[in-house]
Amino acid sequence: MNEIVRIEIPGYIRQIQLAAARKAKYYEIVKGKIKGGKALPKKYQTEEYGFIPIKMGAKMKTLLCEKATKQPVIANPKSCGTPRIYIINSQDLYNQSLHPQSRRKVVVAIKDNFRPYLLRMEPIPDDYYPLRIVMEVHDLIKDPMIKNQDWDMDNRSHGLYSKCFQDLLKAEGKIIDDNVKYITGPPAAIFCPVEKAEDRKLVFVICRDTREIILNHEFYKR
Repeated sequence: MNEIVRIEIPGYIRQIQLAAARKAKYYEIVKGKIKGGKALPKKYQTEEYGFIPIKMGAKMKTLLCEKATKQPVIANPKSCGTPRIYIINSQDLYNQSLHPQSRRKVVVAIKDNFRPYLLRMEPIPDDYYPLRIVMEVHDLIKDPMIKNQDWDMDNRSHGLYSKCFQDLLKAEGKIIDDNVKYITGPPAAIFCPVEKAEDRKLVFVICRDTREIILNHEFYKR
């Protein structure tokens, strides 16, 4: 396979804390409807509760309150004040459900996790290009982090982990560049099942691209 170097990331990062404490959410009337399309729970559909104009910071908001105390009803009592933990899922990039600020935090966390292992490798010599990269995902088939639900390799591996690794190779001077002249095969993931959680890891295998279509092309001839 013309392997050049193999980099292992044991116990690779799967989740990060996006916020120390989640903010309280409320039932708010906006343009005649409850914001976010939320349905009002039946326990609040009584005479004891009603929507009242309340000053929140510099703004006036119409919130569901307990009439006797005029205290807003918290819509997320179980999660309010608890850390916001995010389980890394590349699908959130595709459907754009991950806020740009949160995405930046995830990218920084992944790169920080990878960097100590990547820094151990020597820069790729000039005459080894172009490169192909394989990303081995060594993980459990039944993942307790997602309640043992079935999971897709695309959602686990595509986008975040592979992109962060390739970007880091360039940023740390381990490769000359990551354009098509130097990388003809960006990290492609394959699954490797393990039986124990402590054996979970990512393995990046960097190889020379020795396909004839590459070696015989004028662009790649030296």
